[in-house]
Amino acid sequence: MSLLDLLDVADMLVHWRFFIGIGITALLCGLVVLVAPSATLAWAICVPLCLAGLFLSFRWQSQAGD
Repeated sequence: MSLLDLLDVADMLVHWRFFIGIGITALLCGLVVLVAPSATLAWAICVPLCLAGLFLSFRWQSQAGD
């Protein structure tokens, strides 16, 4: 992996699509924490939700190709 490839990945992480995806993911995790009856259940739901949200945000940005 060259330095230019790393710069392309870093460039994708600063676009608005990535931040919108992270914001929506954080909002959903916050709602889960408020609604979940126990902290264990909240963690069990939030961890996969956050990982999926980060992956989908990155994928959305990489497919846009700005």
